[in-house]
Amino acid sequence: LVTEPGTVSGSNWIWRRGLDSLMNRIPVTSSNLASVGYNTDAKILQVEFKSGKKYIYYNVPEWIYQELIDPDSLLYKGSKGTFFSEVVKGKYKYEILEEVKDGTWTKIL
Repeated sequence: LVTEPGTVSGSNWIWRRGLDSLMNRIPVTSSNLASVGYNTDAKILQVEFKSGKKYIYYNVPEWIYQELIDPDSLLYKGSKGTFFSEVVKGKYKYEILEEVKDGTWTKIL
């Protein structure tokens, strides 16, 4: 499993797993969330907020990611922010990412 994030290149986040694997973020319709991405093998959810902050969440089931990207979701009456707050926030280990000078991203220690 992936335990350490690597760097971010452009609009995609790259994770170190021996070989780099690319996860694309998908924009979501939300007043709070900007985009989400998911690595199926590692069960890592990436979340970018409208504020610009980026988080990674570990051991998140794929159905949660699918719910976040589904524009026709009936859960939580279509509110991605409410769904995220009630199902993800505070329930999974997470780390905050920050941009470093060269445009790459690293976790905040």
